[in-house]
Amino acid sequence: MVDKNQVIKIAQNLLALTYNYSKKELPTVINNFLTELPGGENWRLGK
Repeated sequence: MVDKNQVIKIAQNLLALTYNYSKKELPTVINNFLTELPGGENWRLGK
């Protein structure tokens, strides 16, 4: 089961990153954001 409200909140946070960071900084910022989500450790390790 997926918490619809949580998914929307995460999507809004990701979208906000595009307004707050430059094109050059964005890939690193997004990777850091994704590692903070549940299962993010696997993202960081490339699994």
